[in-house]
Amino acid sequence: MINVNLRSIWLCLKYEIEQMLKQGKGAIVNTSSAAGLVGAPSNPAYPASKHGVVGITKSTALEFAEKAYELTASAPVLFERV
Repeated sequence: MINVNLRSIWLCLKYEIEQMLKQGKGAIVNTSSAAGLVGAPSNPAYPASKHGVVGITKSTALEFAEKAYELTASAPVLFERV
């Protein structure tokens, strides 16, 4: 789960930022989850990995903010029909 939800984001950022530096512009949207913001019962690895996505996105955004690159994370929520 960490490989898919966190390591993959880190690897993508590595190459996306390299390309954005060459271009001088760009935007990245990483996909997290509401579970990464508030937690979720019975499966702590999932919210932990999604919280990591939020953290790495925030840290990277701060690192490249001076260059005016856009980095953000979306946190979709699953609604169940009752």
